[in-house]
Amino acid sequence: MVFHLVKTSGLCVVVSCLAILLSVQPVRAVGTQASPPAPALSITELPVASDSTQPTVPLNLTISPVTLTLETTPGQPVTAPFKIKNNGTELEELQITLGTFTADETGQRPKLLDPKPEDTFMSWLEVDQPNFELASNEWKTVTLTFSPPADAALSYFYTVKVARAKIDTQPGQAVIHGSPALLVLTTVQTPNVKKEMQLSSFRAQSPVLSNLPQHFEFTVTNTGNVHAVPTGTIFIDGEGKKDIAVLPVNPGNNTVLPSSDRTYTVSWNDPPPENPRTGIMAWLFGQPGPIRWGKYTAHLLLVYDNGERDVPIESFVSFWVIPWQTILTRVLLPIIPAIGVYFFMRWRLKRQLQRRHDP
Repeated sequence: MVFHLVKTSGLCVVVSCLAILLSVQPVRAVGTQASPPAPALSITELPVASDSTQPTVPLNLTISPVTLTLETTPGQPVTAPFKIKNNGTELEELQITLGTFTADETGQRPKLLDPKPEDTFMSWLEVDQPNFELASNEWKTVTLTFSPPADAALSYFYTVKVARAKIDTQPGQAVIHGSPALLVLTTVQTPNVKKEMQLSSFRAQSPVLSNLPQHFEFTVTNTGNVHAVPTGTIFIDGEGKKDIAVLPVNPGNNTVLPSSDRTYTVSWNDPPPENPRTGIMAWLFGQPGPIRWGKYTAHLLLVYDNGERDVPIESFVSFWVIPWQTILTRVLLPIIPAIGVYFFMRWRLKRQLQRRHDP
């Protein structure tokens, strides 16, 4: 979401803030037109200050999908559609503008960039309808065409922003304006394309814990020159058994951009009980279900496509589960009444002996 603050009393201030996630399953289009998936993301603008020309309701649009992945070869155009819906109650005059992005310092989010004069690749992406009107509850299909020249290669990244075509204000008024955006990741396949990933780290957040959940973190480095998507599975071994839990890795197909790192988190937890305990009963006896106890090993099997085959990457990490609370409550708790009875009987016997010796 991009926000602009505009004040028309002789001073203009522009504040931009983007929050677009890459963790959306991409739609792949190769050579010909591709259809977007069913899931959509609704992005709503903050309310704006009212005046005689500016709409008094927030911009409320749905964009589907929110990420597009396009692959082609040099000199070969490729097209892909995306859809926009006006969820508001008024007719909207909209415009589409293009930008670019890269990974931020964490590798988790895109960093929006304004095109530079040397970014000649910006002219390779075209929109068939850059300006249009959209009635209330109406869907609009817009087609993108990516036309790389014969000398193009590797990856290029675009943002497609949808905003109101006009933002009119009266002197002294401030307007907050929001723009949803679509991420477009393109790859031009050439012999120079290098798809390569490395596993930088794999760890369990807690080497020793009393109960689940356990959280695993692993960091992947994209050492290639095009974006890539790691997938895979974490297998949990323990209690003398293999694969007591199987955890999917990166089910959302989150992308790692070239020369950047990305950290993924996977959690292991037992399913919640049908009749969970509460209050003191939960503290004393825990929740019904299997008791995890002992040493466990997590086996990460990571896979990425290098353009020719799936390349596996493996790593292992061990941790302990010691349910000390369960041990105290289920083993020591029954002993406490017995100890109490023992001391009571000892006190009572001692008192009887004292009475016998009293004159």
